[in-house]
Amino acid sequence: MLRKTLSTLKTKTKLKPNTKTDIFLTKQELKAVLKVADTRNRVLILLAYRKALRVSEVAMLQRSDIDLVHGTIYVTRLKGSISRPYPLLPDEAKLLKRYLKTRTDNEPILFRSRQGGEVHRSQVYRSFKKCCVKAEIPAHKQFFHILKHTIGTHMSDALIPLQLIQKHLGHAQLKNTMIYSKANNYASDMAFTQAMNTGRLI
Repeated sequence: MLRKTLSTLKTKTKLKPNTKTDIFLTKQELKAVLKVADTRNRVLILLAYRKALRVSEVAMLQRSDIDLVHGTIYVTRLKGSISRPYPLLPDEAKLLKRYLKTRTDNEPILFRSRQGGEVHRSQVYRSFKKCCVKAEIPAHKQFFHILKHTIGTHMSDALIPLQLIQKHLGHAQLKNTMIYSKANNYASDMAFTQAMNTGRLI
């Protein structure tokens, strides 16, 4: 009976988006955006998604923040969030190496503008929107900050504990992460049902 209930939860649970935090890219949509992006934008978007970066935090990244030897990236966060090093996954390091090989300048900034110097937020917005349009992403999802909402929601979907999501997103207070606990009723119901099925609850 519990397994039957679990199989119908996803189709019966309908979430009503109230704010932009309820809007996120599906895994298929994210893959479509990455597929149409050039090397520079692909690594920029992938890092913004996986490291939960705001557009200003992306623009601030320096070459010196990347340590390909030890496989880390140092993320400087804004708005009172917590800065720290994050691991670089193999595909991220591979993309970064490919991107850096295209650079013929010696500027310290990681993502430079077309004219040189730190990339402006508006340029990142436009580049991301162009990729979304090309990937046929719905118009209401064509905003850069959706990448941070997306990783938070995907982590919640994966049943990662809220405190670990908080740590990954760099939130100083758990209350800022609570939006992702409300965003996925299905994941909560699935975890409960699985616990019942395995005898961890009675």
